[in-house]
Amino acid sequence: MNYVQNDYRHTKTAYRALTLSGIALVSAALSTVILPFVLSPIALIFAHLSKGRTKSKHFAARAASVMAILALILNFLIIGFTIYKFNHDEAYRAKIDSLFVQMYGVTMEEYTNQALEAAGISVDENGVVTFVDPSTTTTNNESTNIETTNEDTTNTDSSNTDTNNDDTSDLIAKDGE
Repeated sequence: MNYVQNDYRHTKTAYRALTLSGIALVSAALSTVILPFVLSPIALIFAHLSKGRTKSKHFAARAASVMAILALILNFLIIGFTIYKFNHDEAYRAKIDSLFVQMYGVTMEEYTNQALEAAGISVDENGVVTFVDPSTTTTNNESTNIETTNEDTTNTDSSNTDTNNDDTSDLIAKDGE
């Protein structure tokens, strides 16, 4: 009885792998880029796990492995063709630029440069990439603002002791907002 349950469980895993690899293959054919990269490895893992301790795979697991590998190959071919066409076909590049202008108001090159600047990456004319950590600049500015606020509080403390409580409560209210 235990053998039948294990066999059923492995068969179920093989059919799960077949389903995932089928979805990956269809999504690769429809040119969705990310889904085949996620589903194909999962399908391959399920196909391998469905084997269990036996020496041979279930036919659904073998079919799932083949379909998952085909989905990955098809996805790489579509991505490679798109990159090749973008780099070698001026009309295609102009079409992509016009789509970017319609959607974002800038060309693809300008959009890419803005995205790289926002991420702290700069590329010079020679193609040399330099990385700048944008979080360190923000942190330094914030600490400078905090120090300036503390200096203002210190100056207020030395001038009047009676108004010290009111100024402190105002500063606390401003910091809380």
